[in-house]
Amino acid sequence: MHKFRVTTVTAVVAALAMSGVAAAATAPVVSKEKTVTATKAPVAIGSVKKGAKLPSGDKVVFRTVSLAKGQTASVTMTAPKGKALRALAKSGKVKFTVVSPKKFAGKASVKLSVTATTKAKGTIYALVR
Repeated sequence: MHKFRVTTVTAVVAALAMSGVAAAATAPVVSKEKTVTATKAPVAIGSVKKGAKLPSGDKVVFRTVSLAKGQTASVTMTAPKGKALRALAKSGKVKFTVVSPKKFAGKASVKLSVTATTKAKGTIYALVR
């Protein structure tokens, strides 16, 4: 009888642990903001075509986002100190909407709502000058 209880308790604990892992895996994942170190644009952004050399003084910052079907994530893109936002772009199967400020060009940061209709991974880019 004692062995049965230990086995049952172990099975319940394992089931609870697995459900916690499954719940954690479905949360949106947004990376920390990073700066592109390359001198060429990774995507078409603003007036800069994909693969074109970035104008002097321009940088591209980005965040990667992973979403499950129907999820939404709030993402803030921030220009490095002394720079201002100029344009936004994306890659992958995510979509974004500007939340505030609606006219972000020249501002230090912008808040976005990122969505996906299916399980998706993508990257949000911001051109800063």
